[in-house]
Amino acid sequence: LTVLLPQDKPVAFQVWLDADSSRALHPGAPEVAGGSTVHGPSSDCQLNTWLIHPQQSADDSMQEDDLVPTSKCQSCRIRLQVAGKWRLVDWQLVEVEGEETPCWDGVDTLAPVFTQSTSPARSTYHVMGSWTDWSQEDMVHDGSGVDFFELCLKTSTAEFQIAVNGDWNKVLYPCGYRAGLQEANPVFGPDDGGQSRYWQIEGKPGERYRVELVSKVLFGKAIKEVSWRRLLQKRWYSNR
Repeated sequence: LTVLLPQDKPVAFQVWLDADSSRALHPGAPEVAGGSTVHGPSSDCQLNTWLIHPQQSADDSMQEDDLVPTSKCQSCRIRLQVAGKWRLVDWQLVEVEGEETPCWDGVDTLAPVFTQSTSPARSTYHVMGSWTDWSQEDMVHDGSGVDFFELCLKTSTAEFQIAVNGDWNKVLYPCGYRAGLQEANPVFGPDDGGQSRYWQIEGKPGERYRVELVSKVLFGKAIKEVSWRRLLQKRWYSNR
């Protein structure tokens, strides 16, 4: 879909299936940039929208010198990509005056964020949470793009963030404060802007949980997702 952008204000949008507002596809938080995974369809997330700025491209691989000047860049092409259960929305500015400018012609000609053969050394991830007074603990990599950590709740809640390579200035965090499982994604960072933005697990003291950080490349873009689940505990019974 190609849309004409106003010159002086951003544009927020969702994707409605069959033009039905109760079946909206949306990001996991309000005002999310392009290249994010898709949630829904649902009817209860009217505030969760993607946000396009007239001078902003959602493709991070383009350099600043490659961006189209504002006077020639008032059209934007939006696309929804689907690969099995994975869906992604992104967009790119396109030329509207016929001159040679960076343009997306609907073909995947842009370089991916990284590929298997050219990816840099794998990052390490470290959980820092309220149950350890925010000291860092290593996450375990399972070899399939998943890093995980298991914890036992000491109280009814546990809050955490994830540091990349043990760097306190490269932290992964959610959009909101004390984000539960339904608000866990999208993942923001890594940067130092996650003050007061934590994931929060709710349960009963003594329950064990497994936290997972999934890293994947979806349509040439690096995507991370955080989730957790309660681990079942074995109970032994006596026939006495």
